Amino acid sequence: MFSGKNIMEERTTLNRQIYLDIAKGIGIIMVVWAHAYGPITSFIGSFHMPFFFFISGMLYKGYKPVNTYIKGKLKSLLIPFWLYNLMFYPVFLFFFIGKNGITRFV
Repeated sequence: MFSGKNIMEERTTLNRQIYLDIAKGIGIIMVVWAHAYGPITSFIGSFHMPFFFFISGMLYKGYKPVNTYIKGKLKSLLIPFWLYNLMFYPVFLFFFIGKNGITRFV
């Protein structure tokens, strides 16, 4: 595994972009900082998630056509969503609306 090269040389032989690894590390530190409520949390909290979305967009490799990708995501997200809701909506109706009426939520 270790060929005797320094870490930077080892990383570049894997065709990785070091600046993206550094950016992801900084992003992880920002998320931990924001969740730990350290100083300047409101400032960090205003951009740490968009930062991760930006980095993810830079790393996205479009192997599939967009329509195939969207259909797969819709299937993998919407089917479990609707199955979960179909199972638990009757439970919700029974426990929350059936016993106390709708006025409990108003």
